[in-house]
Amino acid sequence: MLAETGAKRDPVATVTMHSGSGSVVSNLRMLSSEHMCLGSSLLNHNGLMTPHLGQVFGTVYAIQHIQEEVFGVIHRESSLYQLASDIKILDASLGLVSRSLPDAVLRALKSTQIPFGQLLIDNEIEAEISNCTLFTRDNSAGDQILGRRHTILDSSTGEPLCHVEERLAPEHSLIKAKKFFWSKK
Repeated sequence: MLAETGAKRDPVATVTMHSGSGSVVSNLRMLSSEHMCLGSSLLNHNGLMTPHLGQVFGTVYAIQHIQEEVFGVIHRESSLYQLASDIKILDASLGLVSRSLPDAVLRALKSTQIPFGQLLIDNEIEAEISNCTLFTRDNSAGDQILGRRHTILDSSTGEPLCHVEERLAPEHSLIKAKKFFWSKK
């Protein structure tokens, strides 16, 4: 059951998802219909981003810009690109809880271009998304940027694995990458 709230002029509305027993599963802030586009369709879900990007753009890879550890949290700034075209799809800021992640995942983050979500899948770590909110902002070129903030939890323990902020590339770049992928199929 979905319950939607939000001001008429607010481009983002809050959607609360309930389980069959009536308990709140998650609150997801969704873009209103006037702001629906490829970017919002990529964000309006409650799962890992990597599989969704793969369905739309094919294989993606991560380029790490910054990675540093402070008090047991690894701060990582990276960008994800479409492998076939090298078009940037999104920028991500991750706060990884190192004590909650296997050494194999931590090593791969430092030495490979595999996105974090794919590492979770490859290492058979069942994950769920919590506290997901969507946002919009303008970049320095005046393009509207869509993004989401959330926490990735270990489904078996409920422990946080990572705090995430994902910022999509401008809509025109996303459309270009999508057309490129689908023209090659």
